[in-house]
Amino acid sequence: MLDFKNKLEKTIIDYFIKYNVNPNPVNDGKVVVFDPKNQIHYINSLASASNLNVAVSKNLVTQKQYDKALEIIKVWQKNKMPFTWVVVSDSQETKEKEFFLKEGFIHSETIIAMVADLNQFNEVLPLNKNEKIKQVETLADVEKFRSVIKNSFSLILIDLQKYYGLYELRKTQKIDYQVYLTVDEVPASTGQFYYEDDLVIIDDIATSPNFQKRGLAKKVLNHLLTTAKKMGYQQVALIATPEGFPLYQKLGFKPIKLYFNVYEINY
Repeated sequence: MLDFKNKLEKTIIDYFIKYNVNPNPVNDGKVVVFDPKNQIHYINSLASASNLNVAVSKNLVTQKQYDKALEIIKVWQKNKMPFTWVVVSDSQETKEKEFFLKEGFIHSETIIAMVADLNQFNEVLPLNKNEKIKQVETLADVEKFRSVIKNSFSLILIDLQKYYGLYELRKTQKIDYQVYLTVDEVPASTGQFYYEDDLVIIDDIATSPNFQKRGLAKKVLNHLLTTAKKMGYQQVALIATPEGFPLYQKLGFKPIKLYFNVYEINY
């Protein structure tokens, strides 16, 4: 994985890379390569059912890193296919931004890591009578969860196949806790956290467009925080989009200097 010295930062980055893709692939044709010298993690899903094609790297500093990046990018330029590059950095402004713009990418967003102390969290939000929170336990649940994700997000950093992989891994491992909220039995909002050694990492806080602006994501997040605290965890982390940042901040999350600068190329 990428070489970051701070333990918390490394845990968050490793999670980001590991769970961007199906963590339980079975000869699915995906090519995953880590180049330790150039600090580039590369996923090519052209021969896979996955929709994810992405590279994740540290800041590009040396000429060899730029040369390797260009070698990867040319594959997608040649085939005129969408591709995403994420630069993980301690700054929102990266020196390689000009390089990516020159190669036809756009800087789509910068997402930021945030952490919270669960000892400071005490709020419990009630659900309305027509709302339920259901843990993902069956394949039918997986489909409902996945449908909300598909309707709510751009999929440039989400492998929809991974939810099947997580379902299989849960049969034998304590890997994550995944839930969805229904309104009148219709799946409306989702969320989950992954178990790490000293903390949990929240992901996939999403609400279908038809159910937005009702505070459902806050209820799901509240449920996850309450559950993690009951399990004995004291710290929680997540990676916030610009849209989600205000909600997380209100709930006590604080940003740390760990940024994921996202560049996209589309045809």
